Amino acid sequence: MIFAITDLETTGGHPSEHGITEISILLHDGEKVFDSFQSLVNPGRSIPYFVSRMTGITDEMLENAPSFSDIAAEVHDFLQDAVFVAHNVNFDFSFLKECFNKEGLAWNPLKLCTVRLSRKILPGFKSYSLANLSESLHIVNPSPHRAWGDTKATAEIFTKLIEADTEGIISKSLKRNEPDSFLPPSVRVEVWEKLPDEPGVYYFLNEKGEILYIGKAKNIKQRIRSHFNGQYLNFFRQELVKKVCDIHFQLCGTELIALLFEDQEIRKNWPPLNRAQKLRTRQFGIYTYTDGKNRLRLALQNTNGLNSAIRVFDSYGTAREWMLNFVNEHQLPLACCGIEDAENQEYSGDWNEDLQRSINELLNEKDSFIVPGEGRNHNEQSFILVENGIPLSFGFFPKNEMIRTKEDLALYAQSIDVSGFGKQLLHGYLERNDVFTVPF
Repeated sequence: MIFAITDLETTGGHPSEHGITEISILLHDGEKVFDSFQSLVNPGRSIPYFVSRMTGITDEMLENAPSFSDIAAEVHDFLQDAVFVAHNVNFDFSFLKECFNKEGLAWNPLKLCTVRLSRKILPGFKSYSLANLSESLHIVNPSPHRAWGDTKATAEIFTKLIEADTEGIISKSLKRNEPDSFLPPSVRVEVWEKLPDEPGVYYFLNEKGEILYIGKAKNIKQRIRSHFNGQYLNFFRQELVKKVCDIHFQLCGTELIALLFEDQEIRKNWPPLNRAQKLRTRQFGIYTYTDGKNRLRLALQNTNGLNSAIRVFDSYGTAREWMLNFVNEHQLPLACCGIEDAENQEYSGDWNEDLQRSINELLNEKDSFIVPGEGRNHNEQSFILVENGIPLSFGFFPKNEMIRTKEDLALYAQSIDVSGFGKQLLHGYLERNDVFTVPF
C-alpha cells in the first residue's frame, strides 16, 4: 500500500475563498519514503501579510510559479491510488478536493490523519500539534510552516506510528466507514459511538466547552456524520472541522419536538455558526384589518415575532403565495388581500362574514390541542401542548400513567419560549405531515 503524505500552504483557511501557495507530497511504502513532489503555486491572489510572515512565502516568490491548473494533472497522477495522509487531514484534503473539482478531476481517496492516529497509538502527550509532537518525538523540522518541511516531519511521525502500531489501528482506520475517516481531529471516537440514531437536538462545542452550533435531526448520528462528509467544502463545514472538539445531544422523542426545542435553544444561546437562524429575525405575517369602507381585509407585513398574525413566514414570497391560495381555496374576493386589479370585481356574498368565517375555521382547525408522540425510550410517551395556535410546552410521561386532561400533563411539562418563528414551525410541520392531534 502506498501512502501520499501531503502538506499545503495556503492564503487562508477556507478552500472556497483561498488558494494554495505551496504543495509537497512524499510517497511512503509503509517503511520509508521513495518518491516526492514539491512546487510553489501561484494562487491568483495576494497573500495576507500575517500568512506571508508566518510561512515566509511572498507574492514576489509566486509571480512565476505555476497555477494549480498548470500542475493539476501531475498532482492528480501522483496521488492516484495512494492513501492520502496529512497532519489534520481534512484541511489539506478539502483544498485539494476543491481544486480538483474545478479541474473536473475525480478524487476520493482513503484518508489518514496523523493527529488522530498519534492520539491513539502514542497517547500521553500534552499536545499533538505538528510542532509539539515533532519535539516530543525528537524530530527536527527543517523548515516549519513550509510545505516541504512540514511534510518531512509528518513522514517521520508516520514512520514512527507504523512501528508503534501493535494493535492494527492504522489498518482499522483505513475502512471508509470508520469514524477516524471523517471526524474532526479533536473529536474522540468514544463521543461518536455514544451518539443515538434517534430524533433530538445536538450541540457542537469548542475546546473551551462553548457552543458553536445547535442543530436538530430525525437521526442525530446520521445528521452529524453528514456535517463532516468530505464532499461539503463550504465555509461552514471548514469551521466545524477546525473548531469542534466535543458533541452533546438531547433526545426529543419526535422530530417536531426537536424542531421547536432547536429554535428555543438557538435563540437562548445564539451560537456563532447558526447564521441561518439569526437571519430569521425578519419575518412576514398575515394580519387582518378593517379599511375605510368597513371591509375586513388581509394584509401582509413585516413582523417582529408577534403572535397576533394568522400565519408567520420567513419570506415575503412564501407569505404572499399562502395568502393568495387561502383566498382562492375559500372562494373569497381577491380584493380582500390587496390585489388592486380586483378592486372592482363583484362579490355576491357577505365579504366580511365570509372572510371572518374562513379565518375562524383556519384558527379553530389548529387552535388548542395536544400532539402525542413517541418518547425518548420505549417506556414513555411525548406530548406538545398547543393553545390558541401557539406551542406552549412539551414533555414526556410514563406510558403506564393515566392521562385524561391537559392538567394531568402539567407535572411533566417543560415550557417553550415560543417565537413567531416557533409558531410558524409548528403549523408548517402540521400542514406538511399527517400528525395525530387531540383537541381539548
